[in-house]
Amino acid sequence: MVLGTSNIRNKAIAIGTAVVIVAGCVVIGRSLFPNSFGKTSPQAYFTVDDGATLFTDNSDHMPPFDHNGQQAVRAHVYTYDGNKTHLVAYLEKYDLDMYKQKNQAIKRGESPAPCNAGPFVKKPGAENTSWFSMTDGPAYADVISILPPPGSSAGFYEVTPEQK
Repeated sequence: MVLGTSNIRNKAIAIGTAVVIVAGCVVIGRSLFPNSFGKTSPQAYFTVDDGATLFTDNSDHMPPFDHNGQQAVRAHVYTYDGNKTHLVAYLEKYDLDMYKQKNQAIKRGESPAPCNAGPFVKKPGAENTSWFSMTDGPAYADVISILPPPGSSAGFYEVTPEQK
């Protein structure tokens, strides 16, 4: 009987530890990303000119999409000085054909063929540069690694049109 009590106690300790770890992750996430953690925005920033100008539209749009006859992609906009200054950190689009094929396979109950249906990203203002996917490893990471400008001390986070 003592062994059974010990097993129950060990399970309770394990569950308690897991709850504390999850709660700690939530607290840390909220402190690191206070303006975006757990929030979804009905609006997002998009651009048709490589980030030179922005417009807002429904965040459910899967870029690229047609906007007044031009191809629009998503623009990830960040601030580093309490929302006074905004910068386009990177642009994002998807390979829509691969994305549709993957979703259709899942709806049919099939395992989707391996494909890169994740986002393609690039830095703004670089019309002649390549778009990188997650499979490009370091190049992809370089694009989405966002650092605040030197000397800035305020928090650095992504902003939505509603926050501007």
